[in-house]
Amino acid sequence: MTTFRFLGTLFRDYRRDWVAYTSLILGTNLTIAWIVIPLLTWFTAQALALGHIDYISYTNVTTLFAHPFVLIALLLLLLLTLASFTGNFPF
Repeated sequence: MTTFRFLGTLFRDYRRDWVAYTSLILGTNLTIAWIVIPLLTWFTAQALALGHIDYISYTNVTTLFAHPFVLIALLLLLLLTLASFTGNFPF
């Protein structure tokens, strides 16, 4: 198959299914932006509020070691986030 025939086949397939491709990308982006990020932000804020920690930065990261439950909650949230991303890309 020549290159031009192959590209023509690809473009024809894309034109036939462009609505599905566009809705998949838009749906994924909107779900992440409107549901996942606010939930992660809320869970992080709640974990920090339970430990009476105002904010986390590189200068006060040692305060997490004084609050082991907050540290465990944030680590679990990090593991959950990483597991959700790596679950989508099997190696």
